[in-house]
Amino acid sequence: MSAVPDGLAARTGQDAAPRWLRRAPWLLGALTLACGLAANFFYVLNHDVSYLLYIAGRLLQGATLYVDLPEINPPLIVWLNLPVAWLAQAWGVPEPQVLRVVLLALGCAVVAWSGAILRGWLGHPMLVAWLVAALYVVLLLPGYAFGQREHIALMCTLPYLAEAARRVDGQPVGRGAHLAVAALASLGMAIKPHFLLVALLVEGFAWLRVRRLAPGCLLAAALLLAYLGAVLLFAPAYRDMLRLLAGGYWAHSSGWLVFLRQPYFYATVVLLGLAAASRVEARTLPRVLLLASGGFAAAALIQHKGWSYHWLPALSLAWLAFALGIAQATRQRQWQGHPLAPLIISAAVALASVLALAVAVSKGRLSNPNPSQLAPLIRELGGGPVIVFSNFEASFPLVTEPGIGSSTRFPTMTIVGAMEQGGNAASIAWVRRSFAEDFYRKPPRLLLIETREDGRPIVDFVAYFGRDVPELQQYRLVRRTPRFMVLAAPREIW
Repeated sequence: MSAVPDGLAARTGQDAAPRWLRRAPWLLGALTLACGLAANFFYVLNHDVSYLLYIAGRLLQGATLYVDLPEINPPLIVWLNLPVAWLAQAWGVPEPQVLRVVLLALGCAVVAWSGAILRGWLGHPMLVAWLVAALYVVLLLPGYAFGQREHIALMCTLPYLAEAARRVDGQPVGRGAHLAVAALASLGMAIKPHFLLVALLVEGFAWLRVRRLAPGCLLAAALLLAYLGAVLLFAPAYRDMLRLLAGGYWAHSSGWLVFLRQPYFYATVVLLGLAAASRVEARTLPRVLLLASGGFAAAALIQHKGWSYHWLPALSLAWLAFALGIAQATRQRQWQGHPLAPLIISAAVALASVLALAVAVSKGRLSNPNPSQLAPLIRELGGGPVIVFSNFEASFPLVTEPGIGSSTRFPTMTIVGAMEQGGNAASIAWVRRSFAEDFYRKPPRLLLIETREDGRPIVDFVAYFGRDVPELQQYRLVRRTPRFMVLAAPREIW
């Protein structure tokens, strides 16, 4: 047997190490992807997302948006849910599962698309950092907020931000790709009008650098005008609904300084500060991310509700910018001439992904325990329909469970407090009248009333609506839970 020359053995060892180092980041990225795909099936579908999907299903059955179904959001998010609801009904598959698959596919697609845009412009360590961090913020960071309007807007915006950074740096993509990302971003930003602040900030920065307006801006303006025309044509009742609900919705807030109690706000500020302090190659990318994060943060402030998911896009883009900074900070570290930055950042993201999956497995169902706790009780007492006198999270997705259903058009009874707070007499009268109409059209079998620790109702809705629906006084207490008292209809009503 002939001996292997020392030089050849040394070269073989040196080749093996870089080959392993090159593959490891992609394997860790695949682990992040797998965790993201799995984690979302352990969460209960978000209550807002569930309601918007429910509305889309009702529209397919003949209901009229803003007439039979009250909603403060512009119609785009409901229209986007129509294909999902149709597919679910056509295939006989639960709507939440179809929606999850569609959104997961969208998330993977926009990460891949943004990576393709950045490839050849970003160096390898930066590109790996972008891809794995983008997978994390799109698939895992949302948690219970997966599918929220902010989450969808974030996904639709990612390829646009990558393209804008290249364009500002003087290395634009082709016209077709430029217009395609502009169209997708327009779709995401049109979901809520204040998301347009993101485009205004990014394109303002681009104009200052290149002194010309991108063709995508004209396309976006045309698409937004077409959407406005579609709203006027296909959802004319939206204006009337806004007149009824806008004042109460605006008044029902936690104050302009509520963001100071929001951990997502502080996390966003810290991450953006760290990212801004790093010296990343192709610095236009972190600058674009910082501006876009600022635009989404301004949108959260404008809404002044104090809900964490409003900060999701701002926090996600801050995470992306921070990941690029980490990759830059570790870029000089090498092993046998091969950079360690891709391995370091992908390992860190993979660890965070495994932890996020563990949280989803152990606590995903507890993110909204109402369906698992109340649905069996409702079925034990004969099933629905029901009226849940509580907040949004208690009603949805509970009332979409088989055999339950709702006897009211209102997704949450907090609308009563909001309208009373708004002080619009016409809105209050409309709520009371609509509640009575719904009750007599389809009387509920059960009433679920949220209670305080001492067992008393937080709000005495039976007394509030008793003048309009005297029959509510005939319902009798049949069960108590730690959070609810359950009243059943007498035989003459049901």
